Amino acid sequence: MRHVTPHERLLAQARDPRLTTSALLAQALEAVRQDWESDQDIHNPALLILQQRVTEEVFVAASTLCMRPDPAERHLGVLILREFPGLGRPKPFAVRALPVLERLVERETDALVLSFAVSAIGWQQHPLARPLLLRFLHHPDAALRRLVASNLTCCDLANPLPPESIRAYEQLCQDPDDDVRWYAHATLQDLVEYAVPLPPAQKAALTRLLAGG
Repeated sequence: MRHVTPHERLLAQARDPRLTTSALLAQALEAVRQDWESDQDIHNPALLILQQRVTEEVFVAASTLCMRPDPAERHLGVLILREFPGLGRPKPFAVRALPVLERLVERETDALVLSFAVSAIGWQQHPLARPLLLRFLHHPDAALRRLVASNLTCCDLANPLPPESIRAYEQLCQDPDDDVRWYAHATLQDLVEYAVPLPPAQKAALTRLLAGG
């Protein structure tokens, strides 16, 4: 008998009609609230199922949560969209998710929600995410600049280092914050280790940036 992987189990739960989206949202929100109040990470199985239930219903619910006045609700909406359904998997709602995330980051005042929203933008793996991430290139919060460094090449896996990204990494690799510089170099090094095919100009720029580190 073949072993069922955790991801396959999540997919099965996401398809289970007995697990209603409304009930999962309520459970996931309760876990998010507990996580905010606890010093320990709170396991959130309902969130994991919602992230794999890539349907119009869940997308609309998550988008609505992103606009709610309660930061815990916005946090849940962002968490759903961030891994909807996850890195390296098709993103059928990316084009529609990005304007939702853009509106959120333009007015977000909670630091935790903002950081997850910026990460969620990169995780859409779409070229339209690049200009949104670049808005945070000079943000005074180093944690947000770090998210730019670690997500910028993911915006378009077929074109990870266009000229605007090369210019951004020239700054990120010289950032005054140690973590930002480390993530910038580590992200660029990943392109080498995973043998991402690059046009000659991008390959030359990558070699120069890494040599400077």
